[in-house]
Amino acid sequence: MTAQSLKSFLTNEFVDQASDTLAADGFISDEHDFAPYRETVSTHVESIQNALQDRGFDIELSAGFVKGKDTYAYFIYDTDRFVDSTAAKAAVSRWLDRRD
Repeated sequence: MTAQSLKSFLTNEFVDQASDTLAADGFISDEHDFAPYRETVSTHVESIQNALQDRGFDIELSAGFVKGKDTYAYFIYDTDRFVDSTAAKAAVSRWLDRRD
């Protein structure tokens, strides 16, 4: 699958919701209602980080992928909120499990 273009999702509304979700949970998954589909968040992690930083949200993001029991998800996460990618994957997995 091909990632969506930045123009298709990187709006003020997306950045607002992304900053709120990152502040609350520390990650954004493609399973969030406001997020673009599939690997798009991972593909454009640097551009998303830059958009957030332009708004004064001091954050460094990294990307990941996790396979849950019934689904899989691409995600980006705040590297200051999680010790490593394994911890971020565990948090995303728990979030996915609660959604089912």
